[in-house]
Amino acid sequence: MIGVKIKGNYNVGVEEVAIPDVGSHQVIIQTEASTICGSDLHFYRSPSIEMGNRVNFIAGHEGSGIVHKIGDHVENIKVGDRVAIFHRYGCGVCENCIKGWPQYCKEGKSTTLVMGQSVIPWKSSGTFAEYILCPSDVCFKIPDSINFEAGSIIGCNGITAYSIITKLGIKSGDIVGIFGLGPLGITASMILNGMGAIPIGIDLSLERRKLAEKLGLPYSANNISKLGDSIDIISHKRYEIDVTIDFTGNSNAINDAIRIVKPLGKVGLVGIGPGLESTVIKPTQFLEKGVTISGILVGNIHNMYDIIRFVDKHNIDFSKMITDRFKLSEAIKAFTIAEKGTEGKIAFIK
Repeated sequence: MIGVKIKGNYNVGVEEVAIPDVGSHQVIIQTEASTICGSDLHFYRSPSIEMGNRVNFIAGHEGSGIVHKIGDHVENIKVGDRVAIFHRYGCGVCENCIKGWPQYCKEGKSTTLVMGQSVIPWKSSGTFAEYILCPSDVCFKIPDSINFEAGSIIGCNGITAYSIITKLGIKSGDIVGIFGLGPLGITASMILNGMGAIPIGIDLSLERRKLAEKLGLPYSANNISKLGDSIDIISHKRYEIDVTIDFTGNSNAINDAIRIVKPLGKVGLVGIGPGLESTVIKPTQFLEKGVTISGILVGNIHNMYDIIRFVDKHNIDFSKMITDRFKLSEAIKAFTIAEKGTEGKIAFIK
């Protein structure tokens, strides 16, 4: 089969690779769609020397498809099922894993689909291939009403956005400032629209602002001052921003998100970007306003069927944010376009 490997230094490789064998608790999925995530671009930009053995692994962690083969002990899905994949897993038995947080596995065994190739036999493989190997318990059935492209987005962007929105307790009517209108920020705005909240956004890219507004974002701006002005426009100067969520990982954006939210408001931190580890947040910015700050890494796997039911019920189609589609053989071109940071979601399709 064809597999795409991220080599670092802005290079990807398209190679013929073997279809892995299926284990007793594993499944092989015939890939119908897979999408490029911002974290894929992080590795794409990284020096090859920092990538280590990862350069030899099939890349990608956002995917969906049709179950092709199952292991002897698989009971939750069957051959022919349409599934979306949650891309992380852990030991499966520690407290955090059982609670749905394998990314915080207490046994230190948290891993991703890609890194499942670091052991022999493989535990999982990346989604940028014609077939995907993964544990059966990270596979979730999707109804016919959800297309495979949307299913691919659900397993990462969808569950992440849904989980931070749920964690922050956002409700219908809340005004929510979104910092960063890349695919994750747009995903959040589509979910917020579905639940009756009022998302407004900020992004430097005019193309991404236009796409977000096309998909239902009421208002967007390219700077913090104009974003604040939008509240007066939307609410006739009666309301403030109830919640802000940063999807950029940018230090200035994080501090602006804290500064612009109302007193006793809430701030969600999701984005991971350059310099995030050294970001300085001034305590006076949130202490004096009584602001609550909360972060999340991906989401809770137990929420997967919640987000699937939610998008189905509210007829939300995440695939509408896809602006470019490619075959796996066109991976070099796909990553070149994704790197621009002005497009929507980039997808690999059959």
